[in-house]
Amino acid sequence: MITGLGTKFLSVSVGAITGRSWQRFIQKALRENDPDKLVQYVHASEIAMFFRWQELEERMEPGEIASMRAATDNLLAIKIHKLGWPQLRGL
Repeated sequence: MITGLGTKFLSVSVGAITGRSWQRFIQKALRENDPDKLVQYVHASEIAMFFRWQELEERMEPGEIASMRAATDNLLAIKIHKLGWPQLRGL
């Protein structure tokens, strides 16, 4: 976790953002229907996954790699279908 990076930039209470918290944020994003809260969980998920990639570098287990890829697919679907963001061209 980066010191000082926590919930101050978020309007919802998500707790500390660490690499290991990405799964918790993904689950919250999948269940959330309020667009204002949802976008915060999406951002927290992305930050936590970024931290996790940095923590593990090349030591990541194949199962976790697959889980993170599925999570990024879910986040993209949430952005497009729940938040109304434009779909990426060519996908």
